[in-house]
Amino acid sequence: AGVLLRVDAAAPEVAINPLRAPVTLEIVTGANVAADLARVKAACAAAGLLPARVVALPQRYLASHQPDGPWPDGPAPADLIGPARAAFPEAEIGGGVLTNFTEFNRCRPDPARIDFATFGTTGIVHAADDRSVLQTLEALDDVFASARALAGDRPLRLGLISIGMRSNPYGAAVAANPDGARTPMAMDDPRQRTQFAAAFAVAAAAAAARGGVASYAPAMAAGPLGLGSDGALWPIFHTVAALAALGEVEVVVAGGPSAGLVSIVGHGNRGVRGIVANLGPEAAEVAAPAGAVVLALDIAAHEADWLDRAGSAASARLGPLDLAVFKVGAA
Repeated sequence: AGVLLRVDAAAPEVAINPLRAPVTLEIVTGANVAADLARVKAACAAAGLLPARVVALPQRYLASHQPDGPWPDGPAPADLIGPARAAFPEAEIGGGVLTNFTEFNRCRPDPARIDFATFGTTGIVHAADDRSVLQTLEALDDVFASARALAGDRPLRLGLISIGMRSNPYGAAVAANPDGARTPMAMDDPRQRTQFAAAFAVAAAAAAARGGVASYAPAMAAGPLGLGSDGALWPIFHTVAALAALGEVEVVVAGGPSAGLVSIVGHGNRGVRGIVANLGPEAAEVAAPAGAVVLALDIAAHEADWLDRAGSAASARLGPLDLAVFKVGAA
């Protein structure tokens, strides 16, 4: 588990890290790279933050560019690797982009110069209906395999993998969505507040585990891509908690979006032994592994300690987009 923090070097806002978790710092710079990095370093020092990993990207590379150009004037992403290493000598330095695999593929980092590779992905670039969003999950295995080939022996430490779009490389801004519709290229997607986003996160985590991804961010801490709002926790909060409990152990992944059920099973922290989501159109039965019980996720589970509750069921029937956590216990 860790924290992914993006800062604008022109006016960096760095808060003290209350989780005491490793921080990966994403820095968006302007033309004066040295001054920008110095400003961010000073903000980190003032907050007592020592980032474990850093990746810096010129602001103009938040936009997408065709392979044959024209490419932006000024520093390129590769030009920031050395300055970032000099500014943060104790951190691992990454290369890549802060948008999607498309941009990563067009502006590939040199594995010999970086400690990790990064990019993100969103489920609503081309279409935003439910079926199309689930189909984007089916592409992740190939995306991660291609990224692994491009990164060489460097680990993939990815950014946000979500339904909504954090920033829009194909336009001036993300699409406005005041009516809460299913809108391509919007940040505020209504499914983030439902079990759809939670099930999406399980399937994305399963693909990441299969693809050898070292880490990624399944959600933001707050806002439209966050874990809750106004004191109410969304289902993805509990999903992220369960995935974090499984984050540093060997896991077995089964199924996928096209199969309906997708599960991740392992001996995690907090007594978690796995998580399963039903992405299919029909209800399905799930059984807990030996020595575990099933704790079905209730969409009304707003309590932060839901994951620590005791369960007693050996199996459960999951409807479409339902989820359950496997916990240590006796059925």
